[in-house]
This record gives sequence, C-alpha cells and structure tokens, in this order.
Amino acid sequence: MNMTKIRNIAVQQGVDYEHMNKQDLVRAIQRSENNWDCFATAYNNECNQVDCCWSQDCFTMTAKSSIKRNVSICNALFNEFWEKVTVNVKTVFSKKA
Repeated sequence: MNMTKIRNIAVQQGVDYEHMNKQDLVRAIQRSENNWDCFATAYNNECNQVDCCWSQDCFTMTAKSSIKRNVSICNALFNEFWEKVTVNVKTVFSKKA
C-alpha cells in the first residue's frame, strides 16, 4: 500500500502522521485500532493475524529488513576478515625484508 493511502487511513483514525516512516505510521494505525502494533515483525512469513490488511506489505518489509541486516553482518565479517589478512600479509612481508 502506498503512503498516500496509508496517510488517508491515518487521517480517518485520527493519527498524526507527520514525520513518520511507513513502518511507524502503520504501527500507529494498528494501535489506534486496538490491534497489535506488529507491522514488519513477521518471522519466516508467519503471522497469526490472518485478517490483517497490512500482511502483504508486512512480509515485504520484513524480508527487506532481513536482507539489509544480513548484508550488514556479511560486510562486517568480511571487513574483519580482510583486516586480519592485511595484518598477516604485512607481517609476512616485513619478516622477509
């Protein structure tokens, strides 16, 4: 669902949407409806809120967040590995000199 539609729902629910990203806005709407504010927290595409109108976007955002988190972890691990390789190579070549 695009932000224009979500903002329209927010207005109908009396939710102030100024300065909110999609995730925060949907969660605010969920709270205003006395529902769980669980948007974008699904795990393994599983959710017990079967009648939720946000489920498609929820699963998409959860997957994107998971990918970003995994990329960040991989980058950190690679940087740590590369730093160790660099130190070892410098050590080996400094001993030969």
